[in-house]
Amino acid sequence: MATQSAAKVERTDAKTLVAQPVTPYAPATHQQRMDYLRTIFKELELKKVRFPRRVAMKLEHNIAKSSSKVIYPKNIRNLVADIRADKFSKANQEKVKQENRQKEAALKVRYKEELEKLIIPTYLLESNHYAVGLVVPKPVGDDYVTSCERCGIKFQPGNSRTQSTCVYHWARLPYDLATKKRSNVYPCCSERVGESSGCSRLDKHVYKLTESQNLAAVIPFVMAPTTSIASSSNPDNPLFAAGIDCEMAYTTYGTELIRVTVVDWDTGHTVLDRTVSPLGEIVDLNTHFSGIADINAGVTIDGKHYPTISFNEARNLLFKFVSAQTILIGHGLENDLNTLRLLHTQVVDTAIRYPTLNEKRKHSLKSLAHTYLGRTIQTGEHDSAEDALAAMDIVKANIKKTIGHIQ
Repeated sequence: MATQSAAKVERTDAKTLVAQPVTPYAPATHQQRMDYLRTIFKELELKKVRFPRRVAMKLEHNIAKSSSKVIYPKNIRNLVADIRADKFSKANQEKVKQENRQKEAALKVRYKEELEKLIIPTYLLESNHYAVGLVVPKPVGDDYVTSCERCGIKFQPGNSRTQSTCVYHWARLPYDLATKKRSNVYPCCSERVGESSGCSRLDKHVYKLTESQNLAAVIPFVMAPTTSIASSSNPDNPLFAAGIDCEMAYTTYGTELIRVTVVDWDTGHTVLDRTVSPLGEIVDLNTHFSGIADINAGVTIDGKHYPTISFNEARNLLFKFVSAQTILIGHGLENDLNTLRLLHTQVVDTAIRYPTLNEKRKHSLKSLAHTYLGRTIQTGEHDSAEDALAAMDIVKANIKKTIGHIQ
């Protein structure tokens, strides 16, 4: 039925050749274009190209709209030479497609080889607060004293008597990518530094556990399995590499995972995005940065709703895509892996790797995306998939540059 329909269209098209209009100016007179069009048509017919009239008109029109008066005749002659060289035959087109597929496959292999070279050495991971070996749990006591992440006041999380109203600015002072300077005006309230102690209030102070031993006392660290857990969406193999981004909330245990997002290196598609219930009592969802206003709302992707799950369920889902061999890519990944309680050394951290491996100052993901991709991110409601994809794209952009230099 499809062949009969196509043949009918071709018989209709075969009634006449028409040089399609080109705006604002055609590169030749109508008569000249028609003469060239007839030549193209005859050459396509000789090569037994399917639907020669339709193809001839399309080829001539493409050249006409992209050529000046000077180069139009030359481009037509080159086209005719290509037709005579059999470049438009079905067999040649299939050959070209096959060659392109082979080139694309070879390029993917090359990108993977270059990505493996970018894995951060273990000694650098350790110096950047990654947990890389056996972690012996060490719980903090009731007399544990820390500083509030918001206002900086000293308090004891386990002692309610040390709690007081926390006054703070929820927005960080922005860094201007053009001037390379940090602003002295808070975007949350437009107040200048020093004008007030803060524009927001919380009835409790918040804190973050940073030592891996303390974190392990709340939830033990584990390693990803050597092979991933099979799933319907990924039945055979773990991902070779993936972008990952986690969101955290402040709880009575410090900071805990409330969202985990994984993006596939090969396709750029989000393969996992779930909200997670923390173990501790929520003190603040940190909505301005986590993007989550209701932990029980879950997430909706492509019209399908995914409910909030437990920490163990989230980590088991993660292991359907991530194995011990999977290269994880992200920005400041020590925070994400510590929150997941994941021991992993196959890591490409854009905060450590760019601009240079041993530079002391760490650049923000927003700054790196602007520098390497010309892309502006984190402008509206937080999107963890956007951050994971941006980190991967930064790595790919630098690999492309490396391959270009080598070639």
